[in-house]
Amino acid sequence: MDNDLLKSLNNYLTPDLITQASDTLGETEANVFKSITNAIPTLLMGMLNKTNDSTTMDLIMSLANSNDLDTSGVLLDLPRSLSSDRKKTTVEAGTTMLNLLFGNKQSSLFDILVNVTGVKKTSVSRIMLMTAPMILAYIRKSEYTTETLKQALLSQQDQIAKQAPSELPAFLKQSQHVKPEKKTRVRTHKRKKTEAPNTKWILPFLIFIASLLILYIMS
Repeated sequence: MDNDLLKSLNNYLTPDLITQASDTLGETEANVFKSITNAIPTLLMGMLNKTNDSTTMDLIMSLANSNDLDTSGVLLDLPRSLSSDRKKTTVEAGTTMLNLLFGNKQSSLFDILVNVTGVKKTSVSRIMLMTAPMILAYIRKSEYTTETLKQALLSQQDQIAKQAPSELPAFLKQSQHVKPEKKTRVRTHKRKKTEAPNTKWILPFLIFIASLLILYIMS
């Protein structure tokens, strides 16, 4: 097993593959090559972003080891992944992987790749749906486990980041951002001031009583 993920995956990008992909997508060979060589580190960066998420990593490993994924077929006939007669299970594996890694931010991700590669957004989408199953098939062929895959990704993260689109780290960081919960405002109820009893009547009353006593004594 070659531990150099980028090198191993790029080895599948033969001139014949690039030519067939170019014809299928209606894009130039140079732009197709650029698109795929950006798609590979983009997906690896997506996995790197999930290395602390054991549930997602386990699901990716389950996709790679699924009986529905024809490993040899994916790796030997990659251009078919771009055509209309592509296998449904291959497309589903690619779609699931993209959903696990990028969720509902895929459209924004494709925009980044469009800016970098110069191909149409629909072409970027199809290239990603070809590259994702290719990576899954490679993971299975190389007999990675969840732990060995995480170790390989982490040990090569600088190299992967260098090959990925420059906007990707900021995009992934933004995708991870969780809006802080609104602070619950604690309402403090002010105590109503207790009204002091009205004592203004006491003094006049005492004077009145004293006057009556004086009159009584004098009389």
